[in-house]
This record gives sequence, C-alpha cells and structure tokens, in this order.
Amino acid sequence: MLDRFGRNIDYVRISLTDRCNLSCVYCMPKGVPIKFLDMSELLSIDEIYYICEILSDIGIKKIKLTGGEPLLRHDIIDVIQKIRSIKNIEKITLTTNGVLLDRYFDRLYENGIRDINMSLDSLNPQKYKQITNFKLDNIIKNLNHIISYKDMNIKINVVPINTQIDDVLALVELAKNTDIKVRFIEMMPIGYGNNFEFLSNEKILEIISNKYGNYKKSEKVHGNGPATYFSFENFKSDIGLISAVSHMFCDSCNRIRITCDGKLKPCLDYDSTLDIKELINQNINKHDLKEKIKNVIFNKPQSHNFLKNIITDKNNMLIKKDTRKMYQIGG
Repeated sequence: MLDRFGRNIDYVRISLTDRCNLSCVYCMPKGVPIKFLDMSELLSIDEIYYICEILSDIGIKKIKLTGGEPLLRHDIIDVIQKIRSIKNIEKITLTTNGVLLDRYFDRLYENGIRDINMSLDSLNPQKYKQITNFKLDNIIKNLNHIISYKDMNIKINVVPINTQIDDVLALVELAKNTDIKVRFIEMMPIGYGNNFEFLSNEKILEIISNKYGNYKKSEKVHGNGPATYFSFENFKSDIGLISAVSHMFCDSCNRIRITCDGKLKPCLDYDSTLDIKELINQNINKHDLKEKIKNVIFNKPQSHNFLKNIITDKNNMLIKKDTRKMYQIGG
C-alpha cells in the first residue's frame, strides 16, 4: 500500500527474538546487564502467521526474519513454513550472525530460503572476538558451507568499527573472488551504537577504489533493502553501501518493522508503535486490526532524524525518539 508520501510499502522486517548468542559491542556489550523478554511475551507462531496474513492483504510481499538472532527460535522452521503458505508472500529472507547455520542450514534450504544476510564485521580473528566475544573459525566454516550451495544469494553485512584499511580490503576480497555481496553499513546512533563514530560510506568507497580502481553504480537489483551497489572491474560480485546517516534514503523507504513482542514500527528511529499482539489478545476482529495497521503505515514518518530527540513532521505531530536498544527493536 502507499503511505501519505506516496511510498509503496511492500516489505516487513519481523524480529523473532531479542536474544542473541553474541555480545557485539555496539548492540549488547559483554558485562552490561541485559534483561530479555520472557518467552511468553514473544510473538507465537500463530500470531506471526496471522499478522503476516493481514500484511499480505494490504500489499506486503517480502519478509525478512531478524532478531536478536532468529536461529535461537527453536521453531524457526515452523515459522518459515507457516509464512510460506500465505499466498501473496513472494520472498522470505533471513539475517543471521551465522553461529547456528550448521544446525539449521539444510532445513532452511529445504523450506525455500535462498537469501541469507550474514553479519561479519571482520575477518581478523582477534578483532572479530573483540567485537563479538566469539571465535571466528566456526563462522568461517559455516560461511564456506553455505557458499557450496550455488543458488544461494549471500550477503555479508559489515558495520565498520575502528576499521583499518586492511580490514575493509580483506572483506572486499569476498566480493572480488566469490558470488558473495559485501555490504558496509554505517553505524546508526541507536542504543549502544551511540558510543561509536560511524565510518562514512564515502570513506569506505575511497579505500576500495584506491586499491581496485574505478567503479560504477550497479544496475542490478540485489534485494529488498536500501543498499546502493557498486561494480568494480574483475569482481565476481558487487559492493553494497547502506548510508543511513550520511545519505538518508527515506524518500524511497519501502519497509516497516514488527518487534519480537508484536509492535508495529513504521520507522526505526521513533517510538510510535502499534501494539498488534495486545490487540490480538483483546480479540479485536480482523477487519478492525487491518484498518489500524493500514492507518499506521499510511502515517509513516517522512524521514528519520538521528540527530534530534524530537521532531515535528509536516502535520505538526511531535514524534519522540525510540530509546530502546537495537536488539529490542529488531535488526
């Protein structure tokens, strides 16, 4: 459906859990007290299905399953199977840190998952452990496993932290020598991300071009999200840049989010939500719930504003920032 600014909203990111098996310094740093939701507070399989069914009726066609770490949901395969049964859903993709891929990958593949985004901020074992508090070797083993499936569309998501030129170039080599697309994501000032300065994508592009020469903007469509892709000569795949801070892409935003406790967020930056889970528990009828969801989507904010605590939109509505951590909102 179209929102009030004429954007076609056809993509939803659904967080399945706030739990994670890594402790990334910009998300849930080791040593910082973390209070996860009780399992009863998370969306159930039936609730996820019901919400996706309504969303498909109003134009949502693409679904990204996120977390926390979505593979910590023991019923992840059942969730995928239920969503796949919905007529108008064209694609289901998954974002993961890769730790549990060896446990689930064959079943993910059997159930139609062909697009996996894997978070990998460094190929330096020491730096990777500093960032995630986890060993890199198991992640590389799992990455090599999914590479062996030739029809898999694999993207590596990189959030540069204290990144050196060698770190960038090592990750870029994945795109140069394989079919993996590597995407550099500017650090967003959300939660513990406020403690880090983002490395602009202009700088990333400069580092890459200094090593590999000229580039051009890719004309290929690589997925649902906001990445801009660039092609380098003799590269097997493209390099993606997600410039949420330095280059706002809000005018073409096509997505909404559902948090793991069932709240609809029309924009990542603000705390305006619709508590769908609570409405379902109140036995709201399907028609009325659909209308409430449509109203929230239609009134999706025109843009984020990471540099202000409160903004006034064109209708003079005050919108407050969402102060929750990224794992609570959904990646």
